Amino acid sequence: MKSIKTNIRIVNRKQLKQFLELWNQSEKKKGVLIMGNTGTGKTHIMDEFCSGAIMSATSLVRNYCKGGMDRLTNNKGHYSFKAECIDDIGSELSASYFGQVMNLIEDVILEKYERKVCTHFTTNLNMFELEERYGSRIIDRLKDMCYILILKDTNLRVLCDDSNIDNEIESSIKAREDYMKNNREAIDSKIKELEYRKLEAKKSKLDTENIAQSKISNIDIDSFIEDFNLKFDVKDN
Repeated sequence: MKSIKTNIRIVNRKQLKQFLELWNQSEKKKGVLIMGNTGTGKTHIMDEFCSGAIMSATSLVRNYCKGGMDRLTNNKGHYSFKAECIDDIGSELSASYFGQVMNLIEDVILEKYERKVCTHFTTNLNMFELEERYGSRIIDRLKDMCYILILKDTNLRVLCDDSNIDNEIESSIKAREDYMKNNREAIDSKIKELEYRKLEAKKSKLDTENIAQSKISNIDIDSFIEDFNLKFDVKDN
């Protein structure tokens, strides 16, 4: 059987997966604590590694708040939830049930340690932040019961966001092109209608001016004829 050294290691995602493969070939007496920033893939990797037997610290606290210890323990008082990995420790709130407040994850870690139950953990906190959250006693237990790996790698969520942004830009451009294509006929028709209305308005204006001018001319001619008749006393034959 292969063995694993107990020192803390800094790994990338590929190395983490290799380490877990090596862990599968070991005697499996210790769990794995994976530390690292958000988005580096800790939860995804451990979910796959544990075949789905993973539960977040927040979910455990939520279960306790709904039904107390009865929802989490068996008739012997031992924690009986099926998760092999407790995800994102340090992010949970204090657990409260009918006024009974406790640090549930701290209690879970102590019990797993005392019963020597192999358990994995992930966290976004570093060692100093974990100690501030749970105290040096819990940190000592974690160091004793887990191989500690610090995952340093690219943020998968940011990469996904970049990809999504590019997709949204492409979709927006395509939508604009499709809109212009599908509405071009309507737009052209509207432009032609406006141009026709403009011509009609111009024509109507010219017609109005011509009519007005025509009336003035008629009036002048009639006046001229009337004056001519009066002056020369022209009579019809």
